[in-house]
Amino acid sequence: MSFDMNKFKEKLITIDSIALLYILIVGGLCHILPIPEMIKGFLALPGFLIIPYLVGNLFAPLNFFENNAWQSKVSRGIISWMLGLILLVIGAIMFVKIFDIIYYMLLIFVVIAVKILTIRHHPINDQVKILGYLKRNYMEIIILVLIISFPLILIKSVSPFPLNYTIDPFHFSIGAHQVMDHSSITQGGGYFPFLEIIVGILSIIYNINPFTLFWTGAFFSYSALPIGIYLLMYQVSKNKKFSLIAALFAIFPACYNATWAMVLNYFIPQIWIYFTFPFALFIIYKILSQSPNQLSTKSFIKLGFVLFLIFFLTYEFSMSFLPSADDPFIKSLYLMVFCFISTMVLRLFFNTKNSITIIIVFGFLIMLHFPMSAVAILLLITYIFLHFLSKYSITYYNFVTYILIFCLTIAIFLHIPGYIQPSGKYFIENIFTYDFSQKMNLIEYSFSYIMIVFFIIGATYTALTRSRIPLSFLVASLIALFIYFVDVPELIRVAGFFAVFGIYIVVLGVLFVSKQLNILIFNNKKMSFALALLLISAISLISEPMLSFVNYRVSASAEETGVSTFTYADYNVSLWIKNNVPNALIISDPWTQFVLGGISGADIIYTRSGNVHSNLTQNIKKIIVTPRSDEAYDIITHILAQNISLDRSKIKKDDLFQKEDIAPMRTYHFEMNLSKKEPI
Repeated sequence: MSFDMNKFKEKLITIDSIALLYILIVGGLCHILPIPEMIKGFLALPGFLIIPYLVGNLFAPLNFFENNAWQSKVSRGIISWMLGLILLVIGAIMFVKIFDIIYYMLLIFVVIAVKILTIRHHPINDQVKILGYLKRNYMEIIILVLIISFPLILIKSVSPFPLNYTIDPFHFSIGAHQVMDHSSITQGGGYFPFLEIIVGILSIIYNINPFTLFWTGAFFSYSALPIGIYLLMYQVSKNKKFSLIAALFAIFPACYNATWAMVLNYFIPQIWIYFTFPFALFIIYKILSQSPNQLSTKSFIKLGFVLFLIFFLTYEFSMSFLPSADDPFIKSLYLMVFCFISTMVLRLFFNTKNSITIIIVFGFLIMLHFPMSAVAILLLITYIFLHFLSKYSITYYNFVTYILIFCLTIAIFLHIPGYIQPSGKYFIENIFTYDFSQKMNLIEYSFSYIMIVFFIIGATYTALTRSRIPLSFLVASLIALFIYFVDVPELIRVAGFFAVFGIYIVVLGVLFVSKQLNILIFNNKKMSFALALLLISAISLISEPMLSFVNYRVSASAEETGVSTFTYADYNVSLWIKNNVPNALIISDPWTQFVLGGISGADIIYTRSGNVHSNLTQNIKKIIVTPRSDEAYDIITHILAQNISLDRSKIKKDDLFQKEDIAPMRTYHFEMNLSKKEPI
């Protein structure tokens, strides 16, 4: 058989091969050239998309997408990415039990390269069509870029690299350092270690400090949310103008000091589940749009039974089994069991392909965040139920709509006394203790009064017109709002899901008002002018909370630190530790440990909740204040002898130190570090 150069070029010049070459070439250059840290952080961002997508393509058979009514390039890309992230994380957890993470990465890249060169047909390989699409829609792309850029420029201008107004990323950065430096995945508690793994892998490829990605990661999250909203709204409305307005309105609530689950600057699992939720709903909507137009009573009862079982399984696994498993390997097994059982249950109503696709979406959400995934999947299940209910009987559907509106109204009136006279919790600075009045204030602040007014107008318009799809979004948004106001601390995070459904109703209100203005004032000549005038006025109002909060933070911050939870001095000390004593053990107060450990990757002593163990407090104080090195040494060896080095610390109780290895560093934040050596 002769070698065909043209066919080889066709295989080599594809979307998959270009993506793989980007990872390998740019990653190699980051190891060779003296590229600034921040630039490497931006170069690494496409890896969050490319690597999971390529892994997903390995395991998603091509015929899985063939002859499916809902297939599209975007759908395939999203499903492959979700599946790939699940498999990438589970594979890493299992592989590092035996081998180093670097061998796992090499294996993945070799397999991807082999598949690219041997596959006969690529799911997305028509570059001409892609370029044509970009050319036809360049104006929408420019507008989306401008929408994304506004909050990013505003926020990053007051928190220049490496400063960041954040807390949790220190915790996840420590885990990413462990993946990068020690091939260790030891995350326990309420999170699946997906973020530590993907950040750790990208840090190895691009020769970068993991903490850098938690600064540049905001560009990823702020890009993903409006794009997801645009895709979802375009799929629903088939109107580009509608979709762009929705993306515009969606980006403003996701700002500093908005509802905590919506602050996209925090590159943490809670935020991942928020900015990926529109993509999940997009896939569900694509599947449902091809469902039968009529549904028998028997089928409807079966659907209700199936959805109830799915939510029961979701609740048990996300709220009980997965959080209780400390070992990531056990977490992986639980997730696979959930996916298998749930697929079997869904096949009672859906076909096999749709069942697998739905479970990929559900499994992906559970992997991102356990408690929030239960609510996210509940809302997706509710939307599925409402979709089929509307096809079963429009009378029943309207009945459910009005009942939900009535229940929400009653709930608000029951809380009016507390709203007028706030309880003592009102003055507690903890978002998880908010009462009804504080939650209401937070909604008003996050979304602004103008968006709330447009939501009410859109809801009224939807209820009067009784259009099926808008009613589905209205009911889902009201359910999310009702859950948000329930007096359960964690449910304050549901505001992010309310925004995804509610934005659709807000845009309906905007278009309705602009249409009326056009008729009454502009004599029906130029609706675009009325709409533009309305949007300019609305933007000035909805951006006010973001601007006022940033101004407040800037005024309250020191000029040399900007809006940040740590300083340049903290960052420089952390880099010194990483470069000079990378095997240090940091013993200090919890916050100092978080900051220095998160940036440097050094071991720290802390509990899973992030606090120093209670019986260490007095000993740590003695270490800090004592002027005698030998006394400090004796206290430290006592701590190690008690084997109180939790979670990620590599120190064992037999790893005792020579006295001369103690190196006191007395700055205003960092008091001491120890260089680990062989046991005596």
